[in-house]
Amino acid sequence: MSNRKKALIWLVVIWGIGLLVKAFLSPKIGTWILYLAGLFLVAWFIEEVIKTLEIDKMCKSIDRRFRRIEHPLGLLDDTNEEDMTSKPISCRIELVLMPQWEEILKKLADQNKQKPKEFIDEIFKDEKLNLNDEYEKNAGLFNKWFRFFIFQDGVSGMQQIWSDYHKTFLDEIKVEGQVFAGLDILSVLSKHSDKSKYSDKLVSKPLALTPSSAYFEISEFKSHVLSSIPYRDIIRLLRYIGKNTGLGTQYAIKRFPDELKKELEKYKIVYKIETPSLDEHVIDENFNGSVSEYNNKSKWAKDKDVELYDQQVESHIFATQYYSLSISLETFEPPRQPVFQA
Repeated sequence: MSNRKKALIWLVVIWGIGLLVKAFLSPKIGTWILYLAGLFLVAWFIEEVIKTLEIDKMCKSIDRRFRRIEHPLGLLDDTNEEDMTSKPISCRIELVLMPQWEEILKKLADQNKQKPKEFIDEIFKDEKLNLNDEYEKNAGLFNKWFRFFIFQDGVSGMQQIWSDYHKTFLDEIKVEGQVFAGLDILSVLSKHSDKSKYSDKLVSKPLALTPSSAYFEISEFKSHVLSSIPYRDIIRLLRYIGKNTGLGTQYAIKRFPDELKKELEKYKIVYKIETPSLDEHVIDENFNGSVSEYNNKSKWAKDKDVELYDQQVESHIFATQYYSLSISLETFEPPRQPVFQA
């Protein structure tokens, strides 16, 4: 028996007791019992109305979500032309985080007032740090790049992230660890004879790499940012371009929208491309490429204030002083007919 039925039965019982008390024992006490039962009945009714409204709201939300998914796929009888022409674009992104290790080493060495080679020679010769150990070498981030594959479903909104480095799926695109595994803060304080030499330096702090920034984690609430890239704005633009230029094709970008262009200039980001023949080119005023007249004259390009070259690319590269981001994005549409046949 449900709680709703139990509550209703108890209210009826109390109401009956009130009537009996009023008729045979005490009219006053019986009246109070009836009043109390009436109050409980009103409260119960209001609670049931609220629950019903909440369930109705939830059902409508679920219905809207399912219809949003099923309309573009042509799974509903009332699917119209507008639904069929809407494009819930999905995409597969190959993303590589490429730390500029030469620049990072310069920064770490500068803190010790050393040249990079002098700094590297010193810490690798220190037997207490044990950086020549094969395990320590593999555990550190130094001299590594980090590849991710992101699958975004435009219909359901779901996203999966695979990391080659972690060999598993992740909740976010992030790599975190020591540049040199033997130089974390605990090993510096416990093993090194000169406790003050590295413990307050960036080399003893974890390095975090995300598409949006590269930074050293000084403490739980403090970080030392090396470089930043407006990753989300870039991905939105690349998805928009892929949706309109033809699925599976990437083109070099001649002109970025003004807001994104300002962000790229603010963070001193250099835009490069890698062609299908694996040649790398910086895209600036000196780039000798033909303009895509067809795409640039289209309404979607003018609406977004973007211009393209005819040059097809294998990947887009956004380079800062301390790390670069390589993005290869392939867009595709879900099927436009029922998946399951009756």
